[in-house]
Amino acid sequence: MDPIIETTSLLTPRLRNRPTEARDAIAVDRIVLRNDLRLYIREAWHVVEPSTVYLENWHIDLIAEHLEAVTAAQIKRLLINMPPRYAKSTCVSIMWPTWVWAREPFPGKPHNPALEGPGTRWIFASYADELRTKHSLDRRKLLQSEWYRARWPKPAELTSDQNVKTLFSNSSSGVMLATTMLGAGTGLGGNCVTGETMVETEIGLHRHCP
Repeated sequence: MDPIIETTSLLTPRLRNRPTEARDAIAVDRIVLRNDLRLYIREAWHVVEPSTVYLENWHIDLIAEHLEAVTAAQIKRLLINMPPRYAKSTCVSIMWPTWVWAREPFPGKPHNPALEGPGTRWIFASYADELRTKHSLDRRKLLQSEWYRARWPKPAELTSDQNVKTLFSNSSSGVMLATTMLGAGTGLGGNCVTGETMVETEIGLHRHCP
């Protein structure tokens, strides 16, 4: 495993006292992180897991690489098997969907993703009610954090009429619904559906995606 990396932000403390440079650093973050899930996970970690030091490791890089392939519709169905406590849920169920909401086309590069932008709709099915609620609250916590709002304010605009623990939407008509394996979800629709057990996560793009 690689050395410990303390993750706070690309924005260093000395820049916080220099408004112009701070704005420039946030602008760089906005572009770089929305196009690199691995870096996004590293930089957003402190928001979701403030008491846990982030550890760089190849398995997180591999998860990010496969999730980027799902985002681009290069992979339509993905199954991840991994022991508990290896950050699978944090990467897949929390970091990835909030990253997709932040994405925009990168100038000058071919771009035809299946999942992109704050208008995407998500359904997350967990094996336990407590887990689906925790993950949903963590997603909302990240979206509403100062760190996220400073970089991507549009997807962070959650609507007041649809903002509960397990279901919330934003001003771009994007939706994140958390349910259980036996819970509601039929008829609500989603660009991406994920199902999670203790050691396994299955991801499937909606059949109407490219």
